[in-house]
Amino acid sequence: MKIVIITALLAALCTPFAFAQQSGSSEWKPAPAIHDVPKSFSKESAVFVLDKRHIEYKSNEKETYVLRTVHRIIKVLDDKGIEGFNKMSVSTGPGREVGPIKARTILPGGKVINVTQDKIRLTKSDDGQEEYVFAMEGMEKNAEVEILYTERREFALFGTEVLQFGIPTMTADFTLITPSSLRFETKGYNGLAATKDTVIDESRIHQTVVRDIPSLEEEPYSNHEAHLMRVSYRLSFSERDNPDVRLFTWNDLAKRLYEQMYVFTDKERKVTEKYLKTLGVSAQDSDEEKIRKIEDGLKTNIHMSDEISDESYLNFDKIVDKKLTTENAYCRFFSSCLKSAGVNFEYGLTSNRFNFPLDDKFENWKLLEIPVIYFPSVKKYLAPTSIFHRMPFLPQGALSNKGVFCKTTTIGDLTSAISTIRMINPLPLETTSN
Repeated sequence: MKIVIITALLAALCTPFAFAQQSGSSEWKPAPAIHDVPKSFSKESAVFVLDKRHIEYKSNEKETYVLRTVHRIIKVLDDKGIEGFNKMSVSTGPGREVGPIKARTILPGGKVINVTQDKIRLTKSDDGQEEYVFAMEGMEKNAEVEILYTERREFALFGTEVLQFGIPTMTADFTLITPSSLRFETKGYNGLAATKDTVIDESRIHQTVVRDIPSLEEEPYSNHEAHLMRVSYRLSFSERDNPDVRLFTWNDLAKRLYEQMYVFTDKERKVTEKYLKTLGVSAQDSDEEKIRKIEDGLKTNIHMSDEISDESYLNFDKIVDKKLTTENAYCRFFSSCLKSAGVNFEYGLTSNRFNFPLDDKFENWKLLEIPVIYFPSVKKYLAPTSIFHRMPFLPQGALSNKGVFCKTTTIGDLTSAISTIRMINPLPLETTSN
């Protein structure tokens, strides 16, 4: 589920941009040398000699944007390594604009075979993702593949870079550069130490260099991605406005969830109340009966698609009429049904634990992709967008994971929203038939 973030800070920093060709601080040597591989990696099929990620937040009078430069050198040591890297791809998509890609094969004898721009094609992957693909010519054992490119991205509050793969890495280099007025925090996971920031002139710099990272191959039934070495970063303070106030906390998230999932217009309430009657929801029903009628009605009859560009499909009357809307609008309508039915609920979000388990000590909103609703009266969870699950069953990625939930308190006419962190535990074995 996408979290709608509209703040004065973002309004000031984010505007449309045009691409500028820049390549961070990486060096493309005119006469590259072949690298030696340590004995500990000699039996591998391939090795990252260098994996460099350089992320820079650039500002001018009109905008703030992100330049992400990737520089990689891969040495192939056997036929399996050649097969894995004789074709390369660079992903792109909305909000990302890739500049000219440099790529070349360096043979053991020193000969260099450059990939010309006419041999780099823009296509789509099997899952529909746009990507640039190109073949590496002349590949042989002990050859090296080198690529360098810079992509321009929209301003981002949060980010994550994974630095460990199924092949080892000799040197991983992560650098984050921001204007000194924007104070980011970073955190390393799975053995990666946190970076410390240094202010030089008008820039704030975070950097970490890690050597000899072992490979971590995927195994059946393992949470492979969750155990990879990675670094996450987030915007935490702005020197321009209230420099001592931490930004984008879990409580800030709860307030945004409250605005989206608990506040509705009179027109939306009327449409919702009329729809509840078609589902057979009545005031005499218990909370659990109301929840089950609402869940079954919406999951059976209303479909979701994020390919919708017509904003009228976000309106409740259009949702009921066309039985189609976006995931975000579907969740709003679901929440409106619960609220109009008089069911107390806590709307929440969690990450997919198979990829990135939720770290409640480091607020990274970008990782929150699974909506989960908690009902205090029945002490059960529900996944509104998972059409194949019914309360209390949830997708496996949400279980044994923490979630951030919006808890409301009303005193008179004043309602406040705060965050609460809950551990989403699997159901006891005796409650299931399998």
